[in-house]
Formats: sequence, structure tokens, C-alpha cells
Amino acid sequence: MNLSMWIFSDWFGDEVESREISSGRMCIEGIRLYSEEADLNRRILYIGTSDSFFHDGRKNIILKNQNDIITLKSEDLISSVNKVNDAFFYFNYWYNKCTSVLKDGGTLQELLELSTEMFPTPVIIVDSAQTFVAISSPKASFQDSNLWKDSVSSGHVPDEMLKQFNLAHQDCYAYTGIFPVDPEFFFVKSYCKHIFNDSSRCASVILKVPGEDYSQGRLQIFDVFTNLVRDWIIAFGEEDSVFRIQSYFAKALSGEENGINGMNRQTSLFGWDNGCT
Repeated sequence: MNLSMWIFSDWFGDEVESREISSGRMCIEGIRLYSEEADLNRRILYIGTSDSFFHDGRKNIILKNQNDIITLKSEDLISSVNKVNDAFFYFNYWYNKCTSVLKDGGTLQELLELSTEMFPTPVIIVDSAQTFVAISSPKASFQDSNLWKDSVSSGHVPDEMLKQFNLAHQDCYAYTGIFPVDPEFFFVKSYCKHIFNDSSRCASVILKVPGEDYSQGRLQIFDVFTNLVRDWIIAFGEEDSVFRIQSYFAKALSGEENGINGMNRQTSLFGWDNGCT
């Protein structure tokens, strides 16, 4: 798993003195001690003192790749190198555990539980009819509100709230990236990313926002996780009846029991009545 300068900025936390991150893509795959002969590569994180990079007499530790730079308050080179290596180990160990769920044919809930190691707030997966499919365990904290309890009990956010959101933001269902969901229309402020299969939205992954917005680095980790969820759905979704990999229209025509229910729910949440023609 490649990391980014945003992730390293989060990892060092209060030790960061300043940062200049223009791209911050998740492309960093290795670490090197800096020397003047180094041809800076965007895929390598170079570590050295400020003086070795800029000849400014300062001993502060610099983390740099081709485009971005982080200056630390620390002057301890060995400690900083070890901490960078710790970040690679930590995130790769987590990613490998997630991919093992896919390789071993594990359940969606097993994959979802691994999200609690990265996020202090729950991850919710909904199908294309906006019905809850899975929620990470209470190990991730959540606001203890009646609305949340009612939503968990019913398996979805109140229909009237979803309908208001859908009518106001119909374009968001074509979004391919992560986007924020305003609590004015949803029961809590969240980030969301849709899962598409053959250009058709089959699920959405929702991450509740804590008191403050998640950092750019943490959202990059969320993006990695949603891609793992997508891989699980494409690999195993057809075996799991909660996911409508087959379109709701096709389900409605199949003649199977309750086959039309999902389509009716979808259309009603976008302002259509069941009797519309």
C-alpha cells in the first residue's frame, strides 16, 4: 500500500512544524536518506536535515518527495526514520488484513470491522435503495441520539429525510469520488462514496464525521477502504441477496417474491409515487 504526504503529516501530528503539500497523492512506496546526488522522485520519501536540503544551518528534520515537503520540529534523524518505517508497517499490515478477507472469501462484516482500526466513527454501507446493509461495530463511537437508534432499528434513515436529500442533490448519485453529506438532509454529517458496477450504482459507503472534519490523509485511507468494499461486492455480491447487482428493474420483472419492492423504494425516495405511469 502506497502512502502520501498527507498521511505522513497526520502520522507525525504535533511534531510537524510546517508543510507544503501541493499534490499529496498516495504514490510514496519507499524511503531514502537524502543526499545531494539524489534525483528526487515522487514515489520516494527522502529524509534529511534542513541544512542538507537547503544549506540553511538548521537541524530540523525534513520529509520531502518530488513535489511536497514537511518540516518537523524534531532534530532526531534516527527517531524520524523509525517513525516513517512504523507508518509503512502499520498501514500495510492493516491493508494486508483487509485483502486477506477478500482472498479467503470472508464476509462483508469481517471487512467492515477492520474499518474500526482506522476510524473512531462507524462506517455504514447502504444498497442502491438506500437501505442499511452493514454497519461497523460499536467499537467505533457514535453519537447516542434517538434518530440514530431509530435508523439502526428500521434499517435506514427516515424516508422523508432521504427524499429531501435526493430531491435537492440528485446529481450526487453520479459522483465517483468522496463527497461530504450535509447534516441538514442526512441524520449526521458524513462523507460518502458510491460503489459502481458496470457504471451502475449498487451501493454507497458512508463515514460519519467526528467533531471536526477528517483530514485529507484520513479521507485517502477511507478511499482505499471503499475500493476494498467495491472489490468485495463485485466478487461476492451476487451470492449475497442484500446487494442488487442485477438492476431493480430486472428484479421487478423476474417474478420473484418482493422483487418490485426495491424499485418502488428507489423511485419513491426520488419523489415518484407508486402509482406514477
